[in-house]
Amino acid sequence: MEKHKTKLIDDHVGKSGGTPDLFKDVVDASNEAIAVSEPGGRLIYVNPAHEKLFGRSLEVARSLNYRDYYSEKSIEKHHQEILPAVKRRETWEGLMGVLDSKGNHFSIWQQTYAAYDEKGAIHYCVTLMHKFKERKAERNLRKAQQAQTIGTLAGGIAHEFNNILWIIMANTELVAGNLPEGNTAQKNLQRVEKACSRGADLVQQILSFSRQDEHRSRPLDIMPITKELLKFLRSSIPTTIEIRQNIPTQSATIMADPSQMHQTLINLCTNAVDAMGGKPGVLEISMIDVELDQDDTALRHDMAPGEYIRLSVKDTGMGMEPEVMERIFEPFFTTKDVGEGRGMGLAVIHGMVKNCEGSIEVLSKPGKGSTFHLFFPKIEKRTKSGSGSFPPSVEGKKRILFVDDDKEIANTGKEILGAYGYQVESKTCSEEALETFRDCPDKFDLVITDMIMPKMTGEELTEELVRIRPGIPVILCTGYDEEIYKERARKIGIKAVVMKPVTGHGLVNAIKKALKEEV
Repeated sequence: MEKHKTKLIDDHVGKSGGTPDLFKDVVDASNEAIAVSEPGGRLIYVNPAHEKLFGRSLEVARSLNYRDYYSEKSIEKHHQEILPAVKRRETWEGLMGVLDSKGNHFSIWQQTYAAYDEKGAIHYCVTLMHKFKERKAERNLRKAQQAQTIGTLAGGIAHEFNNILWIIMANTELVAGNLPEGNTAQKNLQRVEKACSRGADLVQQILSFSRQDEHRSRPLDIMPITKELLKFLRSSIPTTIEIRQNIPTQSATIMADPSQMHQTLINLCTNAVDAMGGKPGVLEISMIDVELDQDDTALRHDMAPGEYIRLSVKDTGMGMEPEVMERIFEPFFTTKDVGEGRGMGLAVIHGMVKNCEGSIEVLSKPGKGSTFHLFFPKIEKRTKSGSGSFPPSVEGKKRILFVDDDKEIANTGKEILGAYGYQVESKTCSEEALETFRDCPDKFDLVITDMIMPKMTGEELTEELVRIRPGIPVILCTGYDEEIYKERARKIGIKAVVMKPVTGHGLVNAIKKALKEEV
């Protein structure tokens, strides 16, 4: 490569600094700024792109030296890096600080290599340069690092917040369990439990949204997600747009990824707002249960008859022509001006709905607005037990070692499981818990441990426990995402992974399953 460059310069650039017509035409047409200089640094030729970049004509450039273009630091770099490189017959590439004709400082990305004479001495130096801008790869890397930081931060916050919610939820259940049936305070405590569950769902949404590369479907109640989104949306769209909602109070549970569902709603609502073009209008979101029979699904491919939830987003915007409607789900198709949209929003929504085994219908007329109907297969949501009195003591008085570095959680866990009839010993140090277990391995029927703890994690503790007593049932509690740990957990002998916050009833069910008892 270097020999090719050397021959090119030797063949086409004469000692006088002149350039044959063909070579000159190519160089003059280049968008890259190009300069040819003597070994001592005096400029012999610059192309029009170079003239434009620095604001100096060829005539002026021929009277100057590289020192007239470089900053002081770049002059040092020229002597310390560039000259040694070209003497080794290498191409030097890097960032340089320069000045234009008005003394303005800016950065360029520069490549410099040399042409040699028959004796091997440097004949000319050729420099190619362009104004330095952040490269797309660097921007993407920075965004990826920011996303990773957000994900890590979100995970840490989620862990701590879920711990707080668990303490509130468990103590609420303890108080409710000690109240007589029919006590009026039961309703107040049920509201507290409901608020805790809502907070836990919001934490899961934050966690899911922070993991852009991980999409996992799970039972998801889209009713609270939709209502929460509309609250945020109200503060971000023009006040001239009225938001109407017709969303039922009962649950609307589907199988979906929370972050994808969140993004789908944002994209649909944003498109609806854009369609109204800043004019007064109405954005309407509704949700109803529908039952589709064989005839209904005949025209909707990949859909089976059954119960569905229909989520609708309607606007009073400009509407769409038939030829536009035919293409709206094509990747990169957009009716927006250049720079205003990439045309991926509806294509992504279409893919997400299909992944949920659902369907999309679009109704639109020019000047009459648009309506998007999203159909999702409905599933039965597992109901959480509410506040109430505790069941009779558990038969056999199972013995449990409860480990959590948070003292309040350790004490609350011991108390609530004790209310269900278990004999519980709690520890706030994983190493201390290990010593207790090592001293008497047969003392416990089951171990419940937190995942994130200082000195020794829940996973590491479990490995030691199983090494001492193979087969000991272990339940891992986590404030992060339980799916992350399930695969690793099975390999080391953990019987169940439980997501905080969990009700006492939910924890008892996990214990019974781990002990292979009837739930």
